[in-house]
Amino acid sequence: MSQTILNFKDITKPVTSVEEMSLWDNKASEEYGLHTNILMENAGRAAFYSLKSHINLDDNGSVLVICGSGNNGGDGAVLSRCLHDFGCNVTLAHLKPLSRYTGAAKLHIDLAKKCGVNFLYLRRGLHSIPNNLQTPDIIVDAILGTGVKGQLNTDFLDLINWINSKRKHSYIFSIDIPSGLNAMTAEPLPVAIEAHLTVSFEAAKPALLLPQAKTYVGCLDIQQIGIPSKLKDTYPASYACFNISSKLKEILRPNENLHKGSAGSVIVVGGSKGLTGAPFLSALAAIRTGSGLVSIAAPSELCPQIKSGNANIMTIPLYKQNINSETIQENLNEDWHPTLIKDLWLRLKTKKYNNLSLVLGPGMGRSPEAAQFLSLFFKLPISIEERMPLIVDADALFHLANGVFEWTQLSEKDILTPHPGEAARLLKCQIEDIENNRFEAIKELSKKTLATVILKGAGTLISKQNNNKYPIIISHFAEPNLSVGGSGDVLSGICGSLAAKGFGSFESTALGVYIHGLCGEYLKQKFPLRGNLASEIAESIPFVLANLEKNIV
Repeated sequence: MSQTILNFKDITKPVTSVEEMSLWDNKASEEYGLHTNILMENAGRAAFYSLKSHINLDDNGSVLVICGSGNNGGDGAVLSRCLHDFGCNVTLAHLKPLSRYTGAAKLHIDLAKKCGVNFLYLRRGLHSIPNNLQTPDIIVDAILGTGVKGQLNTDFLDLINWINSKRKHSYIFSIDIPSGLNAMTAEPLPVAIEAHLTVSFEAAKPALLLPQAKTYVGCLDIQQIGIPSKLKDTYPASYACFNISSKLKEILRPNENLHKGSAGSVIVVGGSKGLTGAPFLSALAAIRTGSGLVSIAAPSELCPQIKSGNANIMTIPLYKQNINSETIQENLNEDWHPTLIKDLWLRLKTKKYNNLSLVLGPGMGRSPEAAQFLSLFFKLPISIEERMPLIVDADALFHLANGVFEWTQLSEKDILTPHPGEAARLLKCQIEDIENNRFEAIKELSKKTLATVILKGAGTLISKQNNNKYPIIISHFAEPNLSVGGSGDVLSGICGSLAAKGFGSFESTALGVYIHGLCGEYLKQKFPLRGNLASEIAESIPFVLANLEKNIV
């Protein structure tokens, strides 16, 4: 990879909360004159083009558009007019009397009626739907939108259950969000539309990207409706998802003048008796991500086991020291004796820190000796500003949770990689508390440190403490092939490799999580029923990077 500067905006696009999307709508009207009726027209037409691009519309096909009384219903009214003009047999079913519609929604309801769209008032709920519309070709869900709060009433429950019961015979299309789905948590309230296709406007809502929402969202399509880019930059979104730009192609290509020293150096500090595979996997991943020099620093007696005869990975055997000696005394050992820190420091202080990163913790163990070693590591005579980036992983996170070193000893250059269990330990709560509200959990972790934080799991989250500079990145990947022991060690090695190339911690983490997710997709093709090894995740990295570079337009 080249030394081109990577900005997180080169690999992401905005994702908005409900409040942020509402703000964009309001500011578009107030500051740019793009009033709600214009945006609603754009949204309805965008929905038409989305539907048309995903299925072959039959110009004689039957379409039932079910419209609530809010703006979502107004979007549905525009769509019904577009489908009617295309030649479809459209019926707009409204849940409230037409007199209850106001503003832009009323304007477009009236326009649809004037243009000849058939209307049906569901005065008696489902009993109002005639036999010829019991199984339409397409059912459009324009019922509730993103603003719904609390549990749905019986009428909505019955309607949503009826729509879902038609799924085998009718194509279900949700506008903005499947009705009944919480736009932040992806929680059904307590049921939600199970769409084949969901179109969201201008930016996805967080819930639409979460793995648990897949059943309800189906295929997700994001359509632009004319919100100015300047407005979106002025009022940035708090969330983001992956979106690879052409600039990454330039970043991925190696510089022709590259040499092993300029390709980045990674030292993995870890390993203990019975846990020698973890640092090996981190080191292997760093090599496969393109680092020029990768070493594992570990207690001396463990190094042959860690190396496992692999000529590509170097080791830094750490020996017990006489604390008053200035020279290395080669006393073999297999534990993290506190005096090993002196040996490590003698090696580190000769390094250039501008292209070096340390992966700290894989397989280190939880012994009192390891705790003492880490405590001394963070007391080395080097300032936070000067030292190399740290990827704090695995057992190092255990010791952080136990107060062996402080959150304040981490810098904005560093990366933390907890899975839900480690996050629960760090926040002193239960794993269920983490999983029930992952957004809140990563926000709480980010409040504790300047470092970038990864909350691993299906739908990995990435966050960095900031003043609205960095969004929370939501990874869409939920790959079963990554659910294997050692997968996290591979991710830490990838992030360490990217950090050693000079990318910022947030950018290194974002690109690292993306590459890791692509590895899961790649291995799913080779091992559709799982069974792959963690080492095969690392070995797939060069192929994934080659495919990524090739496919970037």
